[in-house]
Amino acid sequence: MVVETGAGLENSTSYCSLLVADGYNARHVDGDSWEFRDDAEKEILLQAATTMIQDGVSWFGRRTRRTQALDWPRTGLCDRDGWTVPSNEIPLAVSYATAELARILGERRDEGQSATDTPSAPLKKVELGPISIEMAVPAATTVSSNTVSIGPYLPRSVILKLSVYGTAGTSGGGSGYLIRSPS
Repeated sequence: MVVETGAGLENSTSYCSLLVADGYNARHVDGDSWEFRDDAEKEILLQAATTMIQDGVSWFGRRTRRTQALDWPRTGLCDRDGWTVPSNEIPLAVSYATAELARILGERRDEGQSATDTPSAPLKKVELGPISIEMAVPAATTVSSNTVSIGPYLPRSVILKLSVYGTAGTSGGGSGYLIRSPS
């Protein structure tokens, strides 16, 4: 595993080192599942988390170097307090989001779930009294065995850490119909 240091490395594979991930998850209420993994498994999970974050976030600003392997470091960004993010560092929030997602991916795998698929079936219809909303499946999705896949699934806790630096979500978009039922 090659950890991005802020130098814009051409061969980096993770936003988070084992040391940072171990420290973050040791302080996390759900971190005990991370502690018992060996370093090789942790590295695989950190690299998978980095890839999912890369694929699931549209970052603000721009990459520091055209040839860097990952989307960070970046220029033209401020943190939540308005301070300029130096173009030669990875914000701690990005490293922590990677550590958290790596732990969650390991937990999903331990539970027999796919580590990277959306964890539940899509919502198809919502009804509230005479109002119902029916969801249409976006054209860019694939539907199989009651699961819609529209990009990497990033948990809310990860998205919140990254939201100051970019937008996270699913690709493809979608639409819904508002249908008024006869009373």
